Amino acid sequence: MEQTDTARDDFGAQLRERRESLGLTRAAVAKAAHVAETTVKAIELGRRKPSAELLHRLTRCTAMEDSQAATAGRDGSVLNCWIAPGFNSLRLLGDLLAKVNSAGGSIEQSLLYLDHRSAADWCAFTNSTDYQSAYGSAGYERSSRAVRKVIESAPLDMIALGCGNARREVSLATKLLEKGGACDLRLYLLDISQPLLSEAYAYAAETLESHSHVSVTAVQGNFHDLPRYGALLYRPENSHRRRLITMLGYTFGNLDNELRWVADALSPFARGDLLLLDVQRGYAPSTDPKAIRRLDPGFRRSEPTQRQRDIETFFLGPLKRYRDAGVDAVQLSNELGTSCVVPGSYQLELTAHIPDAEHTRRFVLAKARRYSVPELAQAMADLGWHLVEHMPSGDDRKAPISQLLFERR
Repeated sequence: MEQTDTARDDFGAQLRERRESLGLTRAAVAKAAHVAETTVKAIELGRRKPSAELLHRLTRCTAMEDSQAATAGRDGSVLNCWIAPGFNSLRLLGDLLAKVNSAGGSIEQSLLYLDHRSAADWCAFTNSTDYQSAYGSAGYERSSRAVRKVIESAPLDMIALGCGNARREVSLATKLLEKGGACDLRLYLLDISQPLLSEAYAYAAETLESHSHVSVTAVQGNFHDLPRYGALLYRPENSHRRRLITMLGYTFGNLDNELRWVADALSPFARGDLLLLDVQRGYAPSTDPKAIRRLDPGFRRSEPTQRQRDIETFFLGPLKRYRDAGVDAVQLSNELGTSCVVPGSYQLELTAHIPDAEHTRRFVLAKARRYSVPELAQAMADLGWHLVEHMPSGDDRKAPISQLLFERR
C-alpha cells in the first residue's frame, strides 16, 4: 500500500529497531535491498525519506534470511501483499451485477473470478484431468532457458499478470532458479481475484521457501490499470535488475483488444524488459471459416465431457447467482468470430442464450483466440515488442500451443 509522508518519517527509527532486533548490520540490509550502506544509514537517521519502492524493499529485506538471522520473517511480519492504487473489488462486483442484469452483451472475463464460488469453480476446471491433458502439458524448461540466455546472471523481477492460482508462474520461477539461474528473484503475483490471489501467494511462498534470495509479493489489482502502479513499475536508472512480465494460462487471448492492451498497459516498460505469453495457434487460416469449423475442436459436437461440464459451471455461475430474474433455461454454444484485431487470428466466443418473456438475451462469456504466430509477432513488433523465441508445443490436432518471449526494444 502507498505510504504517507508521516509514515515515511517514522520509518527510519522503525527500520533501525527492526534491524537491531534481528542482529543485522547495515551492510547486510543494504546488500539485500541493493542499495549503498550510506543510504540505509541516512534513512535510519532521518536524513533521507525512502521512495515507495525502496521502502517496500527495506521492509521485506529486514525479514530475509542471512547468516545472522536464519529464521527471520518466518512469523509473517514481512510485508507480503498490497492493494494497488484505485483498486476496488466491490465496485468491480457492481460492474458484474450490472452486466448480468442487462439486456445482454460481452462480459469482461476477469470479472468472473471475483467471488469465492467462481474462484473455486475455476480451480476445479483447470485442475481437471481433461484440462490438464489438453493444456497442462507445456512445461517451462525452454522458456526459462530463453529468459536466462537474455538476462544472463542479472537479478530478476518477475511480474505475473492474471496469475490465478500461480501454478504456471511458480513452475516457471522454479525453472529459472535451477542450474545456476537467477539467484535473486522477486516474484510479484497480480490478480483481480482476492480468493485466487490468496491461494496463489500461499502456494508460491511454500514452494519457493527454500530459496533464501527469493521474495514473493501478492498484488491485488487489475492488469488493465498497470500504468497506475508506480511502486511495482519503479526501477532506478542505474539498476542492474531485469524485468520479466508474464501472462500465462492463455489470458492474452481472452483480452477484448490485446494490441490496445499492449500499447496502453505495457507502456511504462522500458527497453530490455521481457514479456512471456502463451497462446493457442489456429487450426486453419482465419480466412477459411469452413475449415475452422471442421478442424477446430471447439466446434465439434460430441457427448458432454467432464471438462465441458466444468466450463459450464464456471462461466454460467455468475449469471445464475446474480441475475435478478434467474436463469431457468440457457443454451451454450461456441460462435466463430473472425473480425479480430490481430491479423490472421480468429476467436471462439462462448455464448449463452437466455430466453425470457420479451426476447432471448445473448451474453458472450469468454473469448478464446487462436493466432498465426508470424502475424502476431509482426503486430507486436509494430508496438516495440520483438519476438526473441517461439516455443511451440502441444498436439496440433487438439491444442497447438506456443510460448512466445518478447523483448522491448
